[in-house]
Amino acid sequence: MFKIDESLFYKVQSLKDDYIKCVVWVNNWENSYKMLKNIFNDDCIIKKFPFINAFGLKIKNKDLLKLNEFPWIEYVTSVQKASILMDASCGILGVDKLHKNQIFGQGVTVAVIDTGCYNHLDFVIGKNRIIFFKDFVNNKNFPYDDNGHGTFVTGVIAGNGLASNGKFCGIAPACDLIILKALDKYGETQAFTILDAMQWIYDNNKKYNIKVVCMSFGSVPLNRQDPLIQGAEILWDNGICVVSASGNDGPESNSIKSPGASPKIITVGSADKIITNNNIKVAPFSSRGPAFSYVKPDLIAPGVDITSTTNKKTFYTQMSGTSVSTPMVAGVCALLLGEYQFLKPNRIKTILLNSSKHLQCDKNECGFGLLDAYNSFLNV
Repeated sequence: MFKIDESLFYKVQSLKDDYIKCVVWVNNWENSYKMLKNIFNDDCIIKKFPFINAFGLKIKNKDLLKLNEFPWIEYVTSVQKASILMDASCGILGVDKLHKNQIFGQGVTVAVIDTGCYNHLDFVIGKNRIIFFKDFVNNKNFPYDDNGHGTFVTGVIAGNGLASNGKFCGIAPACDLIILKALDKYGETQAFTILDAMQWIYDNNKKYNIKVVCMSFGSVPLNRQDPLIQGAEILWDNGICVVSASGNDGPESNSIKSPGASPKIITVGSADKIITNNNIKVAPFSSRGPAFSYVKPDLIAPGVDITSTTNKKTFYTQMSGTSVSTPMVAGVCALLLGEYQFLKPNRIKTILLNSSKHLQCDKNECGFGLLDAYNSFLNV
């Protein structure tokens, strides 16, 4: 069996560089670690991802085919690039009714893998809810955001609206936050860096009570063995609700990004600007399915001209995109878990999909329909 992903194999044929980076899945972690170093050199292993039984390698191009020879190697893929894909929404989704009942996501920790987060008033005044920050890009030890995307996404999830007298309040304004900066100031990164952040969540989820992960980024999926898909599914299988953006490559079909192309996790598309509840359409930019023959996205949420927190002195700004819709769903997952700690990811996904407002469109455009937070609580 040929174990090397085709895209990686053909990529190597055209590369001028002497070295290639790849992700290698193995069936025996300890033995494989020793064997790889013996076969190549001590510096060949540049990343370790034990949560998915994989290594990040840097080897000579001419050595790539060697990886196909060993029975303890299961699969080899390339390292893809990932990039970022965000007042009235709370009312449209029924979140305002939940807030009136003092449902704010208390006691739940949400991890945000993004460009970082600015110490905005809406997160830190009264109680600093950024309980941990880790920088996988520049290794700084204090919260910052040199792009702005991560601050915006975090505000949609958890901003308390303090700087706007409550007008621009996020979905779960009492939840705690883990901020993992894995994308650079241009909103780009390598899959290795995203996997580093996923590995950190896997290792620390119990320590920090991480129940939800928001991933408002995407890369072109390789296949079902895509590293980001594999990582997201391992987190899901370990009881963490993973919410990912579908992508902004609509209206083309088969345009769902990774890790959102995973059939397990919750994949979110965008609704166009909502004028009335009787005329809801999918935003033209929202990526469409199917993804590996599975219906995707799973549901949609508002994604056009949304206001949230910024890393600038203006306090708030507007954005559009599936990366704006994704944190809305992540926030509703936090609200559910704040009231029903026993819920597992599969149950949460079922509740959200069965509670969504049905729309007259193809399921590979809108999934099960528009997110309905209030109805979700009625269906627990």
